[in-house]
Amino acid sequence: LRATINLARRAAVAAVEEFANFEKGLVGVGKTADIAGAELEALGQDIKDMDITTSNKDLLVLAKTAGQLGIKGSNNILKFTKVMAKLESATNVVGEEGASAIARILNVTKTATNEVDRFGSALVVLGNNSAATERDILTVATRVAQQTAGFEVAAVETLAFGAAMKSLGIQAEVGGSSIGKTFK
Repeated sequence: LRATINLARRAAVAAVEEFANFEKGLVGVGKTADIAGAELEALGQDIKDMDITTSNKDLLVLAKTAGQLGIKGSNNILKFTKVMAKLESATNVVGEEGASAIARILNVTKTATNEVDRFGSALVVLGNNSAATERDILTVATRVAQQTAGFEVAAVETLAFGAAMKSLGIQAEVGGSSIGKTFK
């Protein structure tokens, strides 16, 4: 009986801790994304309801990263979070680093955040059909986006350049600089 009580006590403590951690993470998302009240509660529920194997804690980290990177609105943050979670499960693009790279490319290329799913799909297709991993493509594409910012190169086009260059063994710094010089 004592063992059963201790087990129940530990389960209750774990449940309370998980709830508290979720609420703390959600408050972090609210602060970075400037969301509060009912809108924040709805976003939290949407995150809990995602049909993804990623933990709620990790989803909140992605959502917070989205807010830190300037992604605005609950729907955009939710969509970005879902795409990033899917990329994490299917590719080597993970966590805050991957989220930051994608958000930077979208921002530099002036691509609407609601197109993040198209961007993610293009990244996966290029990773599956080139001699480069998605992470490598993203690294080169980030440099390409930075170097071509004034030339209205689309986000998915930076991915194509990244895949082509990485497949040829060209490093991100050299590839980005070369593309930038070519466009100039």
